[in-house]
Amino acid sequence: MTKKGIGKPLYIIAILSILIGLSSCSIFKKDKLHASSFFNQNSCYQDNVYHYQKQDIPLPLPELSLSDKLKDRFNHSSLQAANAIGIIDLLEEYLEKEEAIRQNSTLENRIEFLELSQVIDQKINLASLEISAISAQIDCEDERISQIASMLRDNESKREKNLTIGAIVVGAAGAVVTGVMATIDNLNNPAEYLGIAVGLTEATFGIMALNNEHTLTLKHPVNILKEIWDGKETSTIFPPSIWYYLNNYTSTNQASSLSLREGLIENWKDVEQLDNRSKRKKQNLITLYFGDGGTYNADQLENRANMYDQLESIIKLMKQNLKSLLSQVQSPEGDSIRTPAA
Repeated sequence: MTKKGIGKPLYIIAILSILIGLSSCSIFKKDKLHASSFFNQNSCYQDNVYHYQKQDIPLPLPELSLSDKLKDRFNHSSLQAANAIGIIDLLEEYLEKEEAIRQNSTLENRIEFLELSQVIDQKINLASLEISAISAQIDCEDERISQIASMLRDNESKREKNLTIGAIVVGAAGAVVTGVMATIDNLNNPAEYLGIAVGLTEATFGIMALNNEHTLTLKHPVNILKEIWDGKETSTIFPPSIWYYLNNYTSTNQASSLSLREGLIENWKDVEQLDNRSKRKKQNLITLYFGDGGTYNADQLENRANMYDQLESIIKLMKQNLKSLLSQVQSPEGDSIRTPAA
């Protein structure tokens, strides 16, 4: 066999390798476009768009003039929840009816008291349903984004596995061919050139494995995270009660604490979901997360899913305050008035 005779098979092998590589890339691109088209069909939002004005949102609790009886009966969290759903005046009237029954337990007073109790209960239950509805939308979006991130991770793992197998096959085949060629004297020892080629091929596979980041274009024209980031006076996604709660509820443990919305944004920054190491990178992430969409990698999708999860947790805390409010409305003292003595 001559040197010229060996060249032709090597060229054929090289051409076949290129074709296989190109076909693999083509397959991946088709999968990517299909996945992108599928996951952009978002069914988490059922056209629940709110239209209200700033005056439709209750005034902050510190700006209200509350009676001492109200402050004694209800704690800070319950009053915040009551103000969010607009029943502060009803609670004041409720306490007045209680006092009226103590002084004169007529049938008329009791009926008025029970009717008022039902109105308060209905408003608390309606607010609880609104919280559940918003939480369901956020949870749906969270699961959708997590699924997309998992798909990208799976694609990365498969490609990394294929590249690793390719590197092993090339290395093993190269070692065998090089050994065979080195034993044939009339080939003028081209084995060293083949060894270099095999080494470069293995290095290429290794670099491709290290740079194995898959991306996907994701659109989110309805963006709950943008509403939180912008913090406008009103919201098209959140009802007035929840929007008030997010922007006005503060802890009583600190003199100047942040609202729930502001605290959530600070938390995103602290855990580097919005990377602070580079201003340019931070701005790119802000545009990506709080815009209409863009190109995401798996890490960014997982970050987005975590941001949804944190928001959902905060909103669900409002239910605890509503539960506390309801238990304080239905206190043993109030129950004794609701239920006539035998």
